[in-house]
Amino acid sequence: MNIMDSTAGSERRTLSRRHLIIYLLIITTISVVLFYQKTFIFLLGLWTNWDDGEYSHGLLIVLVSGYLIWQQCQKDDFPSIPQANYSPMIFIGAFSFIWTL
Repeated sequence: MNIMDSTAGSERRTLSRRHLIIYLLIITTISVVLFYQKTFIFLLGLWTNWDDGEYSHGLLIVLVSGYLIWQQCQKDDFPSIPQANYSPMIFIGAFSFIWTL
């Protein structure tokens, strides 16, 4: 095994970790939007109420936050995924969420 083979393997692992992070972010975003659908509709109504204008900057904050997140992702500074077992934490989180329903 030469150095090039080990480097290619680590690049493949890095790409798959990046894809895993992106997929988890997409699934988490969709889940949050579905679970808090009524809240998002309420906030959107507040942000688009141009007569009052008190909270109309809310849409701008969402866009600026998205831009800042995009810039951070472009730096390619993805944190490495620890190899710890998070099953208990996921179970406790899911149980706590179900308990609140």
